[in-house]
Order: sequence, then structure tokens, then C-alpha cells
Amino acid sequence: MTNQEQIPIERKITQKELTQKIKDLKKELKVLERLKFINYRYQGKSVDEAVALIGVTKRVGYIWQERWNK
Repeated sequence: MTNQEQIPIERKITQKELTQKIKDLKKELKVLERLKFINYRYQGKSVDEAVALIGVTKRVGYIWQERWNK
């Protein structure tokens, strides 16, 4: 069996590009969470139920819903 630490990582992009990709995906994940919350609300779940599924506070849920409604 090969020691995994002896296998070098291939650098396909620069460290800066990799860091930017991570930042971009974090932004997309935030949007995804909000859309999942709205989808739960569309399904008839209460704000309490939807925020519990997403893992945010009720206050955040109401903020997201207010923004969505605008």
C-alpha cells in the first residue's frame, strides 16, 4: 500500500484562483440555503419548520422571507 503523503498534489490552478473559487462557491451556498428555505415555505412548512431544516434562526428566516417578498 502506498503512503498517501508521498503522492504529490497536482497544481491545476494557482492558489489565488483556488481561493477565489472557494469564495464564489461559499456565496452560491448561501443563495442555495435561502432558496431551500423559500422552497420549504412553498411546500407549506412554517417558518419554524423551514429554519429548523436549514439550521438558521427564526429571525433570519423572516428576513429571508421579507426579502423574497419584496
